[in-house]
Amino acid sequence: MRVLFLISSFFVVTASVASAGDVKVFIASRSSLVPASGKVVFDVYWFNTAEKPRGIPNTKSYSIMQVIDSCSGKLLGRADGSVIVVDHPDPDRVIPARTMLHDQIVEDVRITADEFAEVYARFRGTRGGTFKSNSVILTKRR
Repeated sequence: MRVLFLISSFFVVTASVASAGDVKVFIASRSSLVPASGKVVFDVYWFNTAEKPRGIPNTKSYSIMQVIDSCSGKLLGRADGSVIVVDHPDPDRVIPARTMLHDQIVEDVRITADEFAEVYARFRGTRGGTFKSNSVILTKRR
């Protein structure tokens, strides 16, 4: 009975260590202020900390979610988003083991001087893998 418990504990620990080497995606805006045009350039960083190459989506098919709220609390919050969908998407790319890749995307962020936006991206691969980025907070110059 103890041997079975030790073996099952080993498998649980091994599985959690193996999943720690996932590919992660992070976005960063060039500035925390939204320009007058509303066009925000986001740098997209893909990190593969695993010991093997992994598949990641191309940047031609993604969605951006914006959660917009008032700085003063006088306006009601809202959600906005956009989706870039391609009929025949390019196949997934391969990111080598222990490397970082850099991409760029441009998104239209429409907020007023009294608002801020929490923005994150979601990338979907052709093989069904979905990656969600971190959130970035953006404001408008008053």
